[in-house]
Amino acid sequence: MAKRSWTAWQKGMVALFNSDRFCEKFKQVVAEHARGSSDPDILLSAFQNYYSYKNPGFGANHWVFSRTKSTLKTTSKGIFVETEEGASLALSEKNSLELAAAVGKERWLKTFLSKFPTK
Repeated sequence: MAKRSWTAWQKGMVALFNSDRFCEKFKQVVAEHARGSSDPDILLSAFQNYYSYKNPGFGANHWVFSRTKSTLKTTSKGIFVETEEGASLALSEKNSLELAAAVGKERWLKTFLSKFPTK
C-alpha cells in the first residue's frame, strides 16, 4: 500500500487545529457568531476530527451561523468569516483578522495560498 502524501495545506491545517493559541481564538470567534446556537467546544472538536491525519481525504470545509448570517470557511486560500447581505461585515472582518493573527504570518504563508490579511 502506498504511503499517503500530504500537501502543505493539509499539514498546516492539522498543525493549526493542534495549536492551543489558534483553538482558543477559534472558540472565541465561534461564540461571537453562534450566539448560543452552536457550542464552541463541540464545533472545535468536529473541526479537529476533520482536520486530522486520521482523515486523509479532508479538504475545504465550512460552518454556517444562522443567527449572524455568517459562514466560517477553511480553504486552501485561508480561514476566514464571510457574511451574507444584511450581516455584520465589521464583525466578520474583525474575526477574520483575529483568526489570521492566531495562525501567525509565518504559518499562514506556509499553509495558505493567499497573502497574509492585514487591515
